[in-house]
Parts: sequence; structure tokens; C-alpha cells
Amino acid sequence: MTKCLRRRALEPRRGQTMTRKTQTGAASLAITLILLFGMTLVAFYAGRVMIFEQKTSANQYRSTQAFEAADAGLEWAVVMLNETRSTDASCIVDGGSATFRNRYVPATLAGSAIVLTPVATPMVAGCSIDATGALTCSCPASGSVSAASLLADAPTFTVEFATVAGDNESIEVTSRGCTSAGSQCVANAPSGADAFAVARLVVKMRRVVRAMPAVPLSAGQWAAVCGAFQISNTDRATNGNLVDAGGAVLIGQSTYQAGTLPIGAPHCSGNGQTLQTLDGSPPADSIVAADSTLSGASASPDAMFSTLFGTRLAQYEAAATTHVISGPNGLANAATLVDAYVRHGKRAFWVDGPLQFSGSVTLGTDASPVIVAASGEIAFNGSSTIRGLIYADSARWNDDGAGSTVVVGAVVSRASFYNNGSGSITYDPNVLARLNKEIGVATKVPGSWRDN
Repeated sequence: MTKCLRRRALEPRRGQTMTRKTQTGAASLAITLILLFGMTLVAFYAGRVMIFEQKTSANQYRSTQAFEAADAGLEWAVVMLNETRSTDASCIVDGGSATFRNRYVPATLAGSAIVLTPVATPMVAGCSIDATGALTCSCPASGSVSAASLLADAPTFTVEFATVAGDNESIEVTSRGCTSAGSQCVANAPSGADAFAVARLVVKMRRVVRAMPAVPLSAGQWAAVCGAFQISNTDRATNGNLVDAGGAVLIGQSTYQAGTLPIGAPHCSGNGQTLQTLDGSPPADSIVAADSTLSGASASPDAMFSTLFGTRLAQYEAAATTHVISGPNGLANAATLVDAYVRHGKRAFWVDGPLQFSGSVTLGTDASPVIVAASGEIAFNGSSTIRGLIYADSARWNDDGAGSTVVVGAVVSRASFYNNGSGSITYDPNVLARLNKEIGVATKVPGSWRDN
């Protein structure tokens, strides 16, 4: 009996056992719920941070894309301003009637000065950039870029040009970059882009030829003007000067002579020349012989070029606007030059070799004159008409007495000049002024870039 009582005393009551088990399970559940809630909060926070980072990254990507598009627009504009070939409405070279610079930044004649006059806003050009980096561009002859001419969902830039106060040789380029062809960049776009940026840059036209001769004919050594030739200069700013030579000058058989031509130099056999200068001024007073500056510079092609034009030959040859031709055949070089002018609109030439123009050749206009420079002799044996500047190691004009070559502008020969036929050189300050200002390289002005 005693053992039974002890066993009962030791056995747990049913109610007590159930109560203890229930309390133990509730605590575990509570702890589990707390941990789950905490983990949920951590997951929500981490997800929120991730979403924020994704949005920030996407915004940064779009902003960078727009900024890079705007910066690309500035680079594209500088390249196009230095493109001497004509462009069409899609900005494709060799496809139009005017160069990019003449279309958007034409130069106007104001008295004796040339002033860059960018077209008024909103006449702008622009491009879209596809995934491969290829450009789809629009260069309208008037008005603004059309959204239909660009890629709707590709990064896009448009550029426009404005004058710079107090500097008629500089222009400000404004480029607008967008993540798509949106209304922030293209005026007639149906909707806006996700992001856009604006960048500006001042570009200065660095003159390839900084100075121009002040006489129709310059020769580093001697000059013999024979045949039925005419030299004319009625420009008062240059005092109507006609010839400037480092050595002797012979006009006709007995019309005018200063100094003695070297042994072996050709002499004139008649007096059919015409010298036209300012009214009331004797032609003899407009001729300068034995010019020590020219005679000293004539010993070196580079010295002669830099003395008269303020630019080294190497700089002129390396300029982005200079078309270089090389070869020993003067006729072939001339044919290549004429082709580059007619087909591609080139206006500045450097010929590493001789040049020989035959037949009827027309180069340059009053509005678009040319510069023709050669390291060898330039010979004219036909009826050519050239408006611009001619520079040669020596010049020979119609030595067979045939043809009649006309130059409106100026002629410079590092060594000697001789002609034995008809033709003329007429000094034109406006033509030379256009060459001085228009045949230039668009260069970025340091410190002018800004992004607003």
C-alpha cells in the first residue's frame, strides 16, 4: 500500500503535464514569428535599397548617355566645319551644293572685312546614333531638323551656331544631347526624351594663310612681263602697287626696266603690255625692284611662304582644309586638282611637284576663291581663269605665246616670273580677304567648354 501511494505521488498529473507542453510551444512560436518578422523587415529594406539603386543607376545611365551625345555633337560639329566637301540634306559629303560651313556659318563681306554670320536659330543640324555607332544625320538647307529624319529611339544630338560678341572670327556651338529623338533636342518631336544635356563650345577659325600679298605680282628674284600681258591694281589700300620683286623687273622690251636680268634669263621682244594703277599715278612708281626682304626670303621656300603669308609651308600642307597632290607630271597634277575642285569643292591645294594648266580651266569664284600652291613650277599654256591666290616655286606664263590666262587675286613666285603671251593679273582685295578668313581650320578655344 505504501508503495502504491509513493508511485501515485511520483506520477505527474495529466493537467500539469499538458500545461507545461502548451507553454513551451507558445514561446517557440513567438520567437519564430519575431525572427520571421525581422527577416521580412530586412528583406523589405534590402529590396527597397536595391530598387533605389536600380533607379539611380538607370537615371545615371540615361544622364550619361545624354551627356555623351551632347559632347559627341560638339566633336561632330567641329569635324563638319572643317569638311571642305559639299554636303547634302543627310550630311553626306559630296552630295550637295554647299559645304557644311557655308550652309550654317557663312561669311559675309562687310566693307573690306569678312564676318562670320551663323544662321539664326532654329536652323540646326543633328544626328542619331544607333547601337553600332553609325550616324543617321540631317543637315537641312533651311529650318530645323525633322524628327522623321532621325531614329526615334536612338541617342540623338542637334547643334546650332551663334555669334561671339566682339569676335567675328569665332562662333559658339551649342549641342543638345538626348537619350532619344525627343522634343528637348528636336523641336517637332511628338514626345520628350527621358534625359537630355546641353554642352557649349567656342570655336575659332584659325587662318591657314594669315596674310596676303599687297601687289598683283610678287617674285623673290626677277620678273619679266612680256607679250600682250596686263597687270592691274586700283585698290587704294595697297596704293595701286603692281609688281614687287627681289631682283630686276622688266616690263616689255623698253616699257620699264629696273636692274639687270641675270645671264640666260629671257627678254621681251615687244611692248604690248598694259599696266593699270590708281588714276594719276605713273605705273613706274607702282613697281618695286631689288626688294631685299623678298630676295633674302627667296633662298628658302619656307622662308618665302612664311614671309608673305605668315604661315609655314608645313602648317599649310598639314591643315585639315588643304588638299595635297603629289606627282612629277604637271599635266596630271593639274587634272587631279581640277577634279578635286569640281567634284569635291576643294579650295586650298598643295601640289608637291609641278603644275601645268592647258586648255580652258576655271578655278574659283568671287564668292569661293581658291589657293593653289606648288613646290615646283606652275605653267599656263591655255585660256584659264583662276580667282584666288597662286604660289609657285617659279611661274611660267604662256611661254609658247598661245592662250590667255586670267588671274583675279594675286600671283607669287618664290624664284622668277616670265610670260610670253597674253593674259592678265588683276588684284582683288575682296577675293584675297575671303581666302584670308574663309580658308581656315575650326579649332576649339581652350577653356570655353561648358555644360549648360
